[in-house]
Amino acid sequence: MKVVLTDPFWSEIRGQMATVGLAHQFEQIVSTGRLENFRLTASGGGGGHSGRCYDDSDVYKWLEAASYATGLGQEPEGMAPTINAISEAQAGDGYLHTWSQLGHGSGRWSSLCADHEAYCMGHLIEAGVAHFGATGSRALLETAERAAGCLEAQFG
Repeated sequence: MKVVLTDPFWSEIRGQMATVGLAHQFEQIVSTGRLENFRLTASGGGGGHSGRCYDDSDVYKWLEAASYATGLGQEPEGMAPTINAISEAQAGDGYLHTWSQLGHGSGRWSSLCADHEAYCMGHLIEAGVAHFGATGSRALLETAERAAGCLEAQFG
């Protein structure tokens, strides 16, 4: 059963989430270099990584929330270029972890607890499912499916 909240109180809060909250979060993703990490990865890795090893997950969680807002009729700005940057950064085998791809850590899967690769890829999968459910677009879902295939190939 689908639940629809029509109360003016909740409508106002949802509207502020999309216009103020998600807009501020997107600005933070851009200003802290999190989105640029994907662009650097896609271009071959020049310039190093900004932030921490788990920062990719912040971009994915923003996309997940923005997707849910889109499903409610409010489309936050920045979704399409963010999805494109993520897709372009993904390795051919589905691997995606900008921290490692930009030369940090000890290499792929060498420090699962410290480098948060599987954690980040799990958030990518959640974002892909949310975006598909809200929009019907397979763009992010296909990136998430490739990531899931990479995880399956590595861990079974």
